[in-house]
Amino acid sequence: FKPVADYNGTALAVYKISDGFTFSTNSDTLFILVTPVDDAPRIVGDGIPDSTTQEDAADVSINLAEYFTDVDNDNAFITYTLDSLSASNIINATISSTTLKLDFLDDKNSLDGVDLRIKATSNGKSITDVFKISIHLSKLIGDFSMN
Repeated sequence: FKPVADYNGTALAVYKISDGFTFSTNSDTLFILVTPVDDAPRIVGDGIPDSTTQEDAADVSINLAEYFTDVDNDNAFITYTLDSLSASNIINATISSTTLKLDFLDDKNSLDGVDLRIKATSNGKSITDVFKISIHLSKLIGDFSMN
């Protein structure tokens, strides 16, 4: 017996038993109680998308509730934390409730990108999503030529 994903409740299975002789068959119903198990939150779709911006860009706010869900509990009870930030000298990242705020620090860029790991927790169970932001130069400094 294998219930569908996230099923809980009572399942019925009717079965027959026979000893192989005519008229020697009995049937009965088996009741199977499937108890719920609390799963960790899940990432919606592909999660938080990677992106590219220019240095000195305006602050960006991301609604994290759009990227995580919990099939077992109310999504309003999911909490979010910044698990890691690969370059805090380029981006200042803070989370308030469901909003991730990204402050791109002045005159800072990273062609390799900055990785952010967001952890979503519900009822003691967690999942993480990692996304990358590439920050390109917004202006050239001085003249540059190659001879």
